[in-house]
Amino acid sequence: MSSGASSAGITPPLLIEPVEEEEVRDHYLEILDAKTREVVTIIEVLSPANKAVGTSGRRKFMDKRRRILASRTHWIEIDLLRAGERSPEAYGRGDYYSLLHRGEAGASFEVWVASLDKSLPVIAVPTRTPLPDTPLDLQHIVDSVYRRGRYDVAINYDRPAPPPPMGSDTAQWIRERITAWRP
Repeated sequence: MSSGASSAGITPPLLIEPVEEEEVRDHYLEILDAKTREVVTIIEVLSPANKAVGTSGRRKFMDKRRRILASRTHWIEIDLLRAGERSPEAYGRGDYYSLLHRGEAGASFEVWVASLDKSLPVIAVPTRTPLPDTPLDLQHIVDSVYRRGRYDVAINYDRPAPPPPMGSDTAQWIRERITAWRP
């Protein structure tokens, strides 16, 4: 007697390779103390990978964020993406935001918000005391990247804007802007 195998044998299974999650490396900027080489400030520009709900990219980002917020390191996150999960401190505030948490116990969050129809702000980048904050002009940086990357010809502005949907006033404003700069 066999131990449960039928005389017909086992139906051949379908062999499937394991699905490995693609490794995504998000880049960020560390500002170091010139003498001690200690990390003073971290600037993180959010990506789709670290804003996607329920992904390992989001979990890794949030773990890193918690670790930095519990330290003496200053933390700046810049979110120029309308889609994806937002940090709780900026939820529901504007189309875009920049957030600063100074590396001091009990420090409040400093948040700069911007809407699509307004310029991005100039934000503060803290270093070490007694040095003053350094201004970082986000609109100037985005304009420079846009120009250098030739996004005016690389982006198909005839296609609908990516989600989430925009209000009708904002959509109309966008159409007017595109019409105004096209030849």
